[in-house]
Amino acid sequence: MIEATSLSSAISTGPALSTKIQGGESFSQTMNNVAADMYNSIKDGEKFSTDALSGQASTGQVVQSVMAAERSLQLALSVRDKCVSAFQEISRMSI
Repeated sequence: MIEATSLSSAISTGPALSTKIQGGESFSQTMNNVAADMYNSIKDGEKFSTDALSGQASTGQVVQSVMAAERSLQLALSVRDKCVSAFQEISRMSI
């Protein structure tokens, strides 16, 4: 299982991430919030799945929580892909 603290620490490393976004929270804080939400969504999906096996959750609850976890994971993968793409584009720039 993924730990929320390891996600948060992996995202919040580096001095460039502590730059404030105009009129709001820092990019690092935003990414920490997204990671925590993703972790909680996946944890809820696992909880409802195990509850359904013991008869404590309905099929609808399981489907909703698993679909929410899948959307969170897809979002995280999309953000990761965009970050990798941006890094590759920056590394190709001549100085």
